[in-house]
Amino acid sequence: MKSINKLRLGFGFIFLIVAVFAANALFYIHEISKSAKAILSNNYETLSFTGEMRKIIDQNSVPWNADTKNVFNRFLTFQEHNITEKGEREATAKLRVAFRQLTKPDLTGDGIGTITEMRNQLRQIESLNMTAILRKDAIAQKSAANAIVLLSLIGGCLFMLLISFSMNFFKHNMEK
Repeated sequence: MKSINKLRLGFGFIFLIVAVFAANALFYIHEISKSAKAILSNNYETLSFTGEMRKIIDQNSVPWNADTKNVFNRFLTFQEHNITEKGEREATAKLRVAFRQLTKPDLTGDGIGTITEMRNQLRQIESLNMTAILRKDAIAQKSAANAIVLLSLIGGCLFMLLISFSMNFFKHNMEK
C-alpha cells in the first residue's frame, strides 16, 4: 500500500475517533441540559404561581373584590395544570377548597382561618417544589459527574489508540 493511501487511512481513522468522542460528548451534554431544563421549568413555574397567590393574599383584605378573585383564580388554575410532585395535587385541591370558602358571598367573620389555611397550602406546595428542585439538582450533578468520568475514560482510551496508531504508522514508514 502506498504511503499516501496509508496517510489517508490514518487521517480517516483519526477523524472517526474524534467523531465518536464528539458524539459521546454531545449526547451527555444534551442529557444534562434536559435534566437542568426539567428542574427549572415546572417547579419554577409553580413557585412563581404560589408567589403571586401569596402576594394577592398579603396585599388584599377580605372580602376580595371581583378583580382580586379573578386574578387569584387564574394563578390557581395555572397551578392546577402544573402539578408535578407527589402530594402537590392534594395541597392544590385543599387550596381550591379554601379559596371557594373565602369567595362565598355568605362568608362568616373576617376569613382569617381560611386565609391561614390558604397560606399553609401555599407553603406546602412551595416546600414540595423546593425539595423537588434540590432532589433533581442532585441527580443532575451526579449525571454530570458520571458524564465527566465516562468522557474522560473514552478520551483516554481514544488517546491511547491514537498514540498506538501513530507509533505503528511512523515505525512502519521508517522501516521502508
